[in-house]
Amino acid sequence: MMNMNAPFNLYREASVTTASPAGLVVMLYEGVTRDLNQAEEAFSEERYLDMDQNLAKAQRIVEELIHALKPEVDEEFAKGLTDIYLFVLSRILKARTEKDPAHLLDVKGVWEELAEGWREAVKKAS
Repeated sequence: MMNMNAPFNLYREASVTTASPAGLVVMLYEGVTRDLNQAEEAFSEERYLDMDQNLAKAQRIVEELIHALKPEVDEEFAKGLTDIYLFVLSRILKARTEKDPAHLLDVKGVWEELAEGWREAVKKAS
């Protein structure tokens, strides 16, 4: 029996393997946005385990973004992003421990601004 998600999985795999480094960052940002939105939806439906799982996925992506920074290339840029990422992580952790997505409100605006900046960088580079 064919997996109904197979075409989507092939498309996603092709997208990831052919994306530029900045394009991959955009994909990661979009993943965090999706996970935060799904966490809020799960909370509103009182699906707390789903909320926590989505927040955990967002947290792992942000942690990977921190580890991917290269201060040896641009120390000031890396420090600025690290500070923002640490702020985002602190709000995600607070939302998880208190089971309150209200902590994500200020994160989502900052996150979307960063994502838009990366999208613009990808457009200019193409």
